[in-house]
Amino acid sequence: MNRAATSWSLVVGTTLGLAGCAMLRPAEHCPTPPGSAPVLLALRPDSVALAAVLEERATVTLVGCGFGDGPVQLSMGAARIGPLTPTDAGTRVRFVVPAAIASGGEAPPMTTPAGTYDVVLTTARGPSRARTLTVY
Repeated sequence: MNRAATSWSLVVGTTLGLAGCAMLRPAEHCPTPPGSAPVLLALRPDSVALAAVLEERATVTLVGCGFGDGPVQLSMGAARIGPLTPTDAGTRVRFVVPAAIASGGEAPPMTTPAGTYDVVLTTARGPSRARTLTVY
C-alpha cells in the first residue's frame, strides 16, 4: 500500500466555543471549493527560536489546501518570501524564516526581531487567512 496515499492530517477547529477535530486526507477533503482562495490550516512549528532564525535554520511548513501546483508567495509581517513551490498535492509549503526583514522605504533591512508575525499565503486565486508565527 502506498503510504503517501493513505497519510492523514489532523485538523483541529473551534466552532461556537466547542473544540472539535477531524481527520482529513491531505488532497481529498479540502474545505474550500475548487478555484477559491487557499486555506492555511496550520504552521508547523508555529513558534521558532530567534537564534535559529538568525542562523537561517528555522524552517516552517505551512499546512492547508488549495495551494495549487504553481508558484505561491508568502508574507510574514513585512517580509515577502517567494516564489515557493507547494508539495504534497498542494497541501504543504516549506520556507526558511528570514533573518532580515525589509524596513520600508530606503532604510536597510533590519534583523528579524522576536515577536509575532501574521503569515499569509497568496496564490493566483487570492490570499489565505493569516496564521500567527511566534519568534521567541
